[in-house]
Amino acid sequence: MRLAWLLLLLLLSACTKPLPPVWTEQPQADQLLARLAEQTSRYQAFDATARVGLTVQGKFMSSQQFLTVERPARLRADVLTGFGQLILQLATDGNTMMVLLNNTVPGRYLYGPATYENLSRFVRIPLRLSDLVSFLLYSPPVNSFSSAVVKAEENQLLLVLSNGTRKQEVIFDSQLRVTEVHYFKDETLELTVAYLEFSVVDDFPRQMKIAVPGQETTVSVTLKEVALNPVIEPSRFQLEKPANIPAEELR
Repeated sequence: MRLAWLLLLLLLSACTKPLPPVWTEQPQADQLLARLAEQTSRYQAFDATARVGLTVQGKFMSSQQFLTVERPARLRADVLTGFGQLILQLATDGNTMMVLLNNTVPGRYLYGPATYENLSRFVRIPLRLSDLVSFLLYSPPVNSFSSAVVKAEENQLLLVLSNGTRKQEVIFDSQLRVTEVHYFKDETLELTVAYLEFSVVDDFPRQMKIAVPGQETTVSVTLKEVALNPVIEPSRFQLEKPANIPAEELR
């Protein structure tokens, strides 16, 4: 029996060892940038169910959602309570944003330009629409840079892109997958995005975490039933106004 336990422990320890790096020598900055471009250009859209957790200044909220996302700036979110009640629908084709609130009687229908301010009002994440779509599609934006440096840190690589007061750090794991991206201004961390739980089938992360330290805002998105690069009808990014509800303009 004791021998069996020892064999089991050895087996478990072998299973938890990290995968060996795929590189035989440290890649250069241009190689990592090419890898980043190749990796993040694979995904143009997804349709999925999601569990979303949002923390704003210590207040936590969670919801179940149906998410549809498509480049360059199209998004639809159908938000449900934990009991399955539809409370909010948001859709945007990149130009106009439409919102249907079902948590009031009567409901409310709002529409207006898909601006940063209008999006933040409902999504509660201080990001531009195109950036939010890019992050969700595992395609973190790369800022302009004047210098690029690669640093090896244990079983990962750190690509540092700098341009004056702006700096961006891109972390690659041992399989050269992007796992984290950090954005700085004047050495102050403004935004961080982490990718976790990569699928063995399609290598697309099933969990994403976005944090904005300066606004004490963090959101985690856990995806399930993911359809990658589906053909999506343009009408999915539209919401028709119910006949019995007046339209309210977002400004």
